[in-house]
Amino acid sequence: MKLPAVERPNGTLYRPRKLRSQVLGNEDETTGIVVFGTHDVAAALSVARLDVRAANREYGYNPDDEQYVLEEGTARRVWWSQKLSHFEEFDQAVYYYSPDEERGWAGVEFEVTWGTPTDTCSTDSRTARGD
Repeated sequence: MKLPAVERPNGTLYRPRKLRSQVLGNEDETTGIVVFGTHDVAAALSVARLDVRAANREYGYNPDDEQYVLEEGTARRVWWSQKLSHFEEFDQAVYYYSPDEERGWAGVEFEVTWGTPTDTCSTDSRTARGD
């Protein structure tokens, strides 16, 4: 499936190859998730919900207890580039993202909070439209 091009603020087109997400933070302090490859909030929301649930499973959280949940209505369109921050133990690379409207990836960022999950598969119509 070919994804639609996204126009950058300077008028050039960004042509994504695929949607991918990145959890921001770690199991001790997760603050958000960003879905790269689109500025379509509805498409990004469905990917973000699935990946937040996957992260909770990876962290070992019980689905019935408190865990990281997506905050509704926090979608924010971004243009970010990935930069190398440093290397940790065992030469594990640590990256950060910085704003870059000229060469960055199109994305939609969502805030994540600690709470009790509700039905994480339904779509809030206000969020899907970007209101």
